[in-house]
Amino acid sequence: MKRLHSIAVLIAVLAVSVPAQTESATGNRTVLSSEELTISMSDDRTFEFDIKREKDTDVVVTVEARIEIEKLSGTGRILKLSLNGQPLLAAKDRRTLRLLNKSVNFRYGGKSYQWTRGEGLWDVIYAPDYEVGQRADLGGDQAYFYTFEVSDLVTAKDNSLRIANMSKKHHLVLRDVHVEQRPRTEPEK
Repeated sequence: MKRLHSIAVLIAVLAVSVPAQTESATGNRTVLSSEELTISMSDDRTFEFDIKREKDTDVVVTVEARIEIEKLSGTGRILKLSLNGQPLLAAKDRRTLRLLNKSVNFRYGGKSYQWTRGEGLWDVIYAPDYEVGQRADLGGDQAYFYTFEVSDLVTAKDNSLRIANMSKKHHLVLRDVHVEQRPRTEPEK
């Protein structure tokens, strides 16, 4: 019985650590994690991937995350993201946004907030599931998602996406982590 359990654990670990290459409607997609994955307090997870760049495409990383808690109760700045050692910031420079899927600013409970203030550290919704926080004031259907244009940060081989839970009180739960290529939105400089 122990042997069967050990084999099941090994298969689960391999399923999480081996990226799957698939075709999506928007281009090539590498799924780094499609199952719900919990990162314990003050812990992190690193996803390794290679990417064969196609002509006239942008490379995009998407992370879906929430803070495990019994009921919806705002946000907490606990998600730390870096790609190849570089923090994932809201913008590449003063003119070019890196965060693609939502505004950096949001209103919650009548007050103004920002999803990030830099250093690759992001606010995440405190929620028991991935539905209750899909409200207009938290970003609607994009409330749990963080999508970044990262073409300038990736290489053909040995890319490393690090996702850290900076909380000392709560678990960080991921559900969808993937890298994809999309048709380029602006000419390359």
